[in-house]
Amino acid sequence: YIRHYSNKTNDISNLAALAERRRHLRAHTPKKHTTEMKELKMYTFFIISSLYFESVFCTLYDQMEGTNRKLCTDDRIEVPASSHIQCTLRCKLKHMNAVVESSTQKCYCVSPNVNKQCQETVEVKADVIRTHRLPKCPAGFEGKNCNIFKGEGMELINPAISCKRIQQAYAAAKTGYYWVHLKTESVHVFCDMDTDGGGWMLIGNITTTHEKEVASRTYKNARTFNLNVLGKLHQGQHVLDGSLFNYLHSKQGITEFRIFCTKKYHGRKFHISTRKTPKGYQFRDYILGKEDKWLSQPGDCSKAVKRLPGDDSYLVEACFKHPEYVMSQALGNKESRLYDHVLYEHGNLHVQLADNARLECDDFQPKHIMNGYNQIGQWLYYVR
Repeated sequence: YIRHYSNKTNDISNLAALAERRRHLRAHTPKKHTTEMKELKMYTFFIISSLYFESVFCTLYDQMEGTNRKLCTDDRIEVPASSHIQCTLRCKLKHMNAVVESSTQKCYCVSPNVNKQCQETVEVKADVIRTHRLPKCPAGFEGKNCNIFKGEGMELINPAISCKRIQQAYAAAKTGYYWVHLKTESVHVFCDMDTDGGGWMLIGNITTTHEKEVASRTYKNARTFNLNVLGKLHQGQHVLDGSLFNYLHSKQGITEFRIFCTKKYHGRKFHISTRKTPKGYQFRDYILGKEDKWLSQPGDCSKAVKRLPGDDSYLVEACFKHPEYVMSQALGNKESRLYDHVLYEHGNLHVQLADNARLECDDFQPKHIMNGYNQIGQWLYYVR
């Protein structure tokens, strides 16, 4: 049908003639030529649509006619194609450039690497070379604006080992939820890809907006043994029980823990991670329950703790300036060490979720009760 009319209308200028013919038929013989009018109307639509498609399509490709080109015979793939556009699209699916040989009109897909060393070459005169000139996307990304992530962890059937693995493989990965393989299944987890180089997996989030929420958000009531809850930590009601840390360590190789907390009434932020130093690893092992003590002498705190952006806490300040006053001692069992007095200055400044229904962040209830002390705030815990 289209070929029938293409013999009559091969140029855009004929659109005016088509329009004039339609007006004449409508005005003078509307019933007799109804079929022809419909055909003309449809073909006008096809012409305009094809012109629009070609204008959009050709903005993505370069065209060079009659160009001599040396092709590597070892990576040249011949594909069936009836047109230059079909050749280009089929080669694009292979992430290769398209070449249409002038003499035979055969379509070849060739490596986009122009610097590739070839064992054997053949020179052809290419009628059309169309090179995909969309921006080169970072590893794991695709799309016109490189904003579609297709790497490990993006899909349930393709989970990553850890957030750190995603960050190492795809440097441009954004903060958000990814799929990570834990135990025998894929688990949705939140990965922070921005702070201190990225690659942090969220394992706990306690957020309180009212004092009535405090009792349900202490370590005893908020801890979970269910790894699938990691995908629901945005609710601010759970922390992963410390008994699972050694499992994570065996699967992901935990090198660092990270702790953030803040309270609205004093406005300060406590934000640290363990260092990748001998003392830092000793601190990590203490949290894992493998060490009974990591603070053994003055100065150990600053050797084991890294102060992260945004921290303005009094406790970290004391860790670096007056380390003799800073301690770390869980009052409960080994599984609670990350959440139970992981750092504190006795009788003055605490960070903890586990003791006597007190949620403390760079403060201490008896000491600061006269300064507007309350338990409205947020506590975040990460591993990397």
